[in-house]
Amino acid sequence: MKISSKSIAVAAITLALTAVLAPLPFVFMLPLLFTCCTRGMKMSLFMGLAFGVVSFLYAFAGSTPVALAFIKAPYIAIIPRILVAFFACGAFKISKKLIKGNSKTALVAPYVISAAVGTLSNTVLVVSSMLALSTTVLADISVWAYVTVMITSGLIELAVSVILAPAVSISVEKALSGGFKKRAKAADAGVGDKTENSPN
Repeated sequence: MKISSKSIAVAAITLALTAVLAPLPFVFMLPLLFTCCTRGMKMSLFMGLAFGVVSFLYAFAGSTPVALAFIKAPYIAIIPRILVAFFACGAFKISKKLIKGNSKTALVAPYVISAAVGTLSNTVLVVSSMLALSTTVLADISVWAYVTVMITSGLIELAVSVILAPAVSISVEKALSGGFKKRAKAADAGVGDKTENSPN
């Protein structure tokens, strides 16, 4: 399969952003979330994998129960993030088909839904994975005592994501496909957007 130079450049920039934002609280998911809305399923799954690997590597610089869990069971950092990409990208595609109209609300809603689904699934999958292993693989880590902190952080991440991710996603899409308004005009004319979620 031929991969365009633009796709390679976008992937490289997104990977760099992932590496920069991964250790920062509340905004670390932004590169993955805007990928899920602008680059299609294959690239989203790749970025989910990359995000998981980067999270695992950064865990060695941390001392929280989450960091310790990632080090002891790397698949907790990696597999949920691949699933997050699948759910967030899938939510975007489905909501794009279900939400009709060319109002600003209708156009922005899929991005908000995708960001919410991605952020919530990340929290649910990581927390549930840690709890499921709390009596076996992670028996020596204070997982249960940290649940409240993880859920609180997840709720803050949700609020930040649904505000920032749509704005970033739309800006990235405008840069990649020639403009958000162009898509709206194409929808008015009944013309499919051939650039949206283009294959990678």
